[in-house]
Amino acid sequence: MSGVKKFFDAIGQLAFWLSFFAWYRVFGKNKQLPPTPPLPAPLPEDAPLTHEQKPFRYQNPPGNPNALVRRLWGAELFFWVFSKWTDGAFDIIGTWNFSAPEVDLRKYARAAWIRCRFQNPQMAVKVVKGALPDYPAHLPYWSYHIPQSFAEVEAWADATFHFIEQEDGKDDDQVAEEWRLRLQQEKIDDEHLFRCYIYIGKESNRFLIHFSHACGDGASAFINGSQFYSALNDSLDIDLNEQVRNLPWGKEVADLPPSLPDAMGLGPTVNDQDVMVELLKPLLEGHLPSLTLVPQRKERQGPIGVCRVMRVTLDPAEVKQLGAVMKSVGCSLSHAFDAARHTAIYYMRAKDAEERGLKYKETHLVNFLAPIECRRFFQGRHRGKPYVTMANVCFNTEVPLAGLGRKEGQSDADWRHDVFETCLKTLVPQFAAVQDEWRLVTALAGGVSLFGVEKPLDVSAALTAEPGDSYTSIGRIESLIKLEYKTRSGQRSVRVNDFGFSPRQTNPSMCLHSWSMRGNAVFSANYNDCYDEEYTRLFLDTILSVLREAARRGAAAGAAAQAAKKQRSPGAAPAARL
Repeated sequence: MSGVKKFFDAIGQLAFWLSFFAWYRVFGKNKQLPPTPPLPAPLPEDAPLTHEQKPFRYQNPPGNPNALVRRLWGAELFFWVFSKWTDGAFDIIGTWNFSAPEVDLRKYARAAWIRCRFQNPQMAVKVVKGALPDYPAHLPYWSYHIPQSFAEVEAWADATFHFIEQEDGKDDDQVAEEWRLRLQQEKIDDEHLFRCYIYIGKESNRFLIHFSHACGDGASAFINGSQFYSALNDSLDIDLNEQVRNLPWGKEVADLPPSLPDAMGLGPTVNDQDVMVELLKPLLEGHLPSLTLVPQRKERQGPIGVCRVMRVTLDPAEVKQLGAVMKSVGCSLSHAFDAARHTAIYYMRAKDAEERGLKYKETHLVNFLAPIECRRFFQGRHRGKPYVTMANVCFNTEVPLAGLGRKEGQSDADWRHDVFETCLKTLVPQFAAVQDEWRLVTALAGGVSLFGVEKPLDVSAALTAEPGDSYTSIGRIESLIKLEYKTRSGQRSVRVNDFGFSPRQTNPSMCLHSWSMRGNAVFSANYNDCYDEEYTRLFLDTILSVLREAARRGAAAGAAAQAAKKQRSPGAAPAARL
């Protein structure tokens, strides 16, 4: 009988998608979002909930008082389903290089990991399906086991915490890189979504954290690192093993992260189809975003999941100069970074088409961004909580390509700079329009009814390397991370030397992240063997060239404007062109 039910469930899912596409084609195009109303008053946590809303609050499942379950919401659900479709794509590995010469890592690193769990119990959740009998059996839930003793916490640590040993003939970087590549070949399972690996090195140490994108993001990796180092720092003043043993285990459940709307005081959100349509529009129109440039090849040659890492940086002086130029024209550094990425993608592919004698299709660039840090909207007891969860929301930007082509006689540098200026002027108003758009937090909730079938997604069939396929998506991490830790007496205990970030890549793909560390702007490309090293290097170098040229021209224009101002009668200087 269950087979018959599954068959009709599958038919129902298919019918839903077909009707959704049909509705969108007829009624859904060119919809305009209404003006954003003020953030409503917080919904009391004891307010009555509808039958559909109840699963989005933690509750005890029938017959199990020691468990708490909540439905996955929004991006949590999306990335969990996406992982099932793509054989574990975008499981995340954060690799920290740190020094802690005074800390006994053998003695205290495991306790530091356990304390991280107490502060962020989301690290110990697992995913189960059909947790509540009155709701569809295919929907996934977070499930947290409330520990009845410290022995249960230690059992979790035994399963998720590991030491990496030194190897003869290999330096610290070699060992860490080999382990990063090894972990990328392993899928995170639904039983243990966060894992930790500590390498006590010859010159410096490594903290590797391997986790599912369904319950964490780049900001989560920074949070985990900061809390881990804070615990190591405390181990010089207290017995950390004794502290974690005596923590009030069971009370940490108060810090299980709610769904984002709940943390904002909006209450559980089930669906917001209008905004969902806006986010899905490129996909519904048949376009598949790639994370940067489309792959040069579709066939993987190396192990599934493995990606390479290539990084370039702008030094502090360059960052300062670029920041001043951007500020003078009403923009931020992040605006410049995104415009430079757009420019590099368009320029490389348009130039490739030009050299091959092809006409570049003047469609548009779609950038799928996560610019809104929703934690700043948290209310009540959730305010200021560094929840390890998916706390960003996304929206699409669009840059029309018509008119971006090379003008007659124009040099490469002038062409790139014109494209950069156009991208910047096009993107900034789009960023500004949504920077406080808290309603977008509800946008991905529609996925709770759309996703139910765990089937592989044939992404490769939709990918093409033709120059006209201009859709792109860029990830961005920016954080004010603490890099130096000191004890109560002022003794320096932990120093963060570097940080790396790479996803498990199962499909032909590339992604780009940027962050700031000690004044440097770091651009890190994760790419697999569907891209050549030289091609990836050209992409990163093009981004830097665009930004450096913008800084140079902007500084020169500013200096010229100041000189002209001194020579004429007092008055406002004309706006400088970058």
